[in-house]
Amino acid sequence: MAEQMTCGKGLAERSTLPAKLSELTAALAGVLERHEKSIGASEELTAYQTLSREYRSITAQLNTTAARMKGHRDLSMPQHDIGVLKSPANVDAFANFVKVEHELLDLLRDSLQRDQKMLEGMRGM
Repeated sequence: MAEQMTCGKGLAERSTLPAKLSELTAALAGVLERHEKSIGASEELTAYQTLSREYRSITAQLNTTAARMKGHRDLSMPQHDIGVLKSPANVDAFANFVKVEHELLDLLRDSLQRDQKMLEGMRGM
């Protein structure tokens, strides 16, 4: 028999998104930090240092949020107002979320193609 889906289980299931985004922001911070070592004192160095610190902060917040979401797995299931859940405003909010998911997928696909070519170029140096 299939396990009943609850809002808490939905939160826990969706915790993978901020967890994976935190891995991505941590990896980007790592790239920025490595790039900093190739730069002498300059406006570019200051920009990279600032951005890498900000990405480390974003990473920490995403990790905290992912852990919190995962920890809500066993929330009790209170009564929900189905009329509110099916309201145009609620449907629009979820439709917007799905739209942004599609945009993110496209962005990552394009970015991955560029980055893969850059990586191949770096390895061929």
